[in-house]
Amino acid sequence: VNAVTERGQKMLGVKPAEFKGGWLSEATKAANQVKLEGVRFVGSTADLGDIEKCEVLDFPQAELAEQLGVRVHGVLGMPFFQQYDIDLDRYAQRLQLFAPGDAASQGFYSTVKHLPGVSLPGGSTGIAVRAAPRDPDGDAPPTFLGVLDSGVAHSFVNWEAAKLMGYSGPQDPALQGATKVLGAGAKGQPEEMPVVLARFTLCGAKEGAIPKIVGLSKAEFDAAGEKGKGWYFDSLGDGSGGCLELGAVNVAIGDVLQLAMLGDSSVGPFTGAAAIIGQDLLFQAQRVVLNSRDRQVWLEAGDVRDQPEM
Repeated sequence: VNAVTERGQKMLGVKPAEFKGGWLSEATKAANQVKLEGVRFVGSTADLGDIEKCEVLDFPQAELAEQLGVRVHGVLGMPFFQQYDIDLDRYAQRLQLFAPGDAASQGFYSTVKHLPGVSLPGGSTGIAVRAAPRDPDGDAPPTFLGVLDSGVAHSFVNWEAAKLMGYSGPQDPALQGATKVLGAGAKGQPEEMPVVLARFTLCGAKEGAIPKIVGLSKAEFDAAGEKGKGWYFDSLGDGSGGCLELGAVNVAIGDVLQLAMLGDSSVGPFTGAAAIIGQDLLFQAQRVVLNSRDRQVWLEAGDVRDQPEM
């Protein structure tokens, strides 16, 4: 979402939207939204227009930044960035916005990898992730879904992905002495998650990659209240769509809330192997170009290095 903190709202002097009548829930929603008019980035003359229905919310990132002495007044989310192609050059400290579909028209050096993506529920973009197996002499590296999320600092893999990486489950002996972190589980509850050092390669989704539905009989479908058992990707990437190998990161294992958001009320939850791709992986690229409308990603390798094990 696009949001401003309560402090940001007071600083801007904007008032909540006026309620025009209707359901009480709509009145509550309107009371917590503001309209930002004539928005532009400081140092830029580009007019970004108005941002409608901006939530008034003291989000966790602002509270954490406050503890570090950084005052954050708001955040721009998916509703804003879906209107543009984003070209972030971290080394040049430059962010460029293009009309949807126009970022690629500028051309790229051969060092920039093109990773075609797939559309996911909630407007997210998915790519293929190839993980280095625990046993280098074992099976071929597994490939599974990676959900891009530049808003999280650290990446996660779910237990289905962990099994493909060689871990049998929460009771795997290799995980008993692992560092644990607290994350939000599939139902939003706090959950301890083991952390392992793992190496990933980000790849484009192959052309024609489509989701599949977990099979069930008509009797099972009727017994479940006409709700499916879930969905997954059988084969998302084969390396043909471009790949970028990255340094090892400390990744937490758990069925996190972000992946639960991939569920569908009729089809059911996402049941396949998946990862949340956070800043620890994305920002090993010096340049990140994202076309959210068409689910296209371009990455240029930057400071690729292994993290020390936690």
